Amino acid sequence: TLRVAEIHRVLKPTGSFYFHCDPTASHYIKIVLDSIFCPNGGDYKNEITWKRTTAHNDSSRYGNNVDIIFFYTKSKDYTWNPSYSMYTEDYKKRFKRKDANGRRWTDDNLTAKGLSGGGYEYEYKGCHSLWRVPPDSMERLDSEGRLHFTNKGGIRLKRYLDEMKGIPLQSLWDDISPINSQAKERLGYPTQKPEALLQRIIEVATNEGDVVLDAYCGCGTTVAAAQKLNRHWIGIDITYQSIGLIMKRLTVSHGKSVIDNIKVAGVPKDMESAISLANREDDRVRKEFEKWAIQTYSKNRAVVNSKKGADRGVDGFLLFLEDHGGEYGRVIFQVKSGKVSSRDIRDLYGTMNREDACMGVFITLKPPTSAMLKEAKQYGLYENIINSESYPVVDIVSVEGLLTGERLSVPMALEVFKVLPKIADKSHKQLSILPNVIDDGFDIYRQSA
Repeated sequence: TLRVAEIHRVLKPTGSFYFHCDPTASHYIKIVLDSIFCPNGGDYKNEITWKRTTAHNDSSRYGNNVDIIFFYTKSKDYTWNPSYSMYTEDYKKRFKRKDANGRRWTDDNLTAKGLSGGGYEYEYKGCHSLWRVPPDSMERLDSEGRLHFTNKGGIRLKRYLDEMKGIPLQSLWDDISPINSQAKERLGYPTQKPEALLQRIIEVATNEGDVVLDAYCGCGTTVAAAQKLNRHWIGIDITYQSIGLIMKRLTVSHGKSVIDNIKVAGVPKDMESAISLANREDDRVRKEFEKWAIQTYSKNRAVVNSKKGADRGVDGFLLFLEDHGGEYGRVIFQVKSGKVSSRDIRDLYGTMNREDACMGVFITLKPPTSAMLKEAKQYGLYENIINSESYPVVDIVSVEGLLTGERLSVPMALEVFKVLPKIADKSHKQLSILPNVIDDGFDIYRQSA
């Protein structure tokens, strides 16, 4: 509740709020959202139902294949760009008639009978009725050839298929496919949403240059959609692995120059911030130090052991090309933030033998001792056939070295983060984040429960 209240505070008056959840929690969440938005000039607009999976069999109950997206606004002045879905072939068949130019049309009711707003009562060319349009509009439609006079003396409106924008978007969304195992945009992230879903929301609720916030951005689908649509954006996540994934995703899709205009906060930039991250009391946050160290040194190509507890001496690993026959070698990582000694290096080498790893990387927050360097050196070098380069069998890397740019250079075979096709003609047009954007507010917020 406190998080939503804070988000409501910084949301612009023209802003919208979208909350994505599953049906098991939606009724509780709506009560909370109503209590924050509705008494403060905002409004509940829709409960959108998104069909997130195809039909499947749930034991002893109806198949659960939908998610819920709540739509709220900060004020009555919210941004709204109407969206339309494609007509079905059955609907198009209703446009049976053709004019002299071959344009397909159908007739529609022009009377206002039964409409709550009333209408205009008058006679036009012998037909007296309560009309939807005033007399001058009726004459204009007639002069444009848009009136259809029926055999029974009635008057109806001609609607041309090529002028129809589509079906106004409803609150049931079943036209956006979920991320399946064959989807090109699939990154392997467990809660990944299709980019089309976020693009639809962003296009409806914002204009170019507006600010989009996703405070739980995960693998960055909201960020990627906002970047593609020329919106400013803010993405927040507790895990370094998510931040690394998003940066790589944007680099591949939009080109390396996009990184120059992105400001990353909360990631160690110096020894003081690295020590602070490593010494956090919260186990979840302290685990992020390991993720940051491994992903930074491996250039976001390692698989990090994210589970707390016994890891058998392996904090992460990556695969690299060992020879021209496609054989893979294995590198394992250990990360230490406390006191270290040569015994840690011997333990790492023993773990390498147990895990059948060709190389091991020991990342330490504290500077390595001379005894540690001597211990590592005695294990020799690994010769790589692919590039004819030699690498230490046991490599000791300090956090200070990470901060000055030291990186693993073996020819890596495993991309832990899958990538998307590069977007043509977009790499030259990147958006920067305004440093005072939180103070100015933002235009749309999206959250997943």
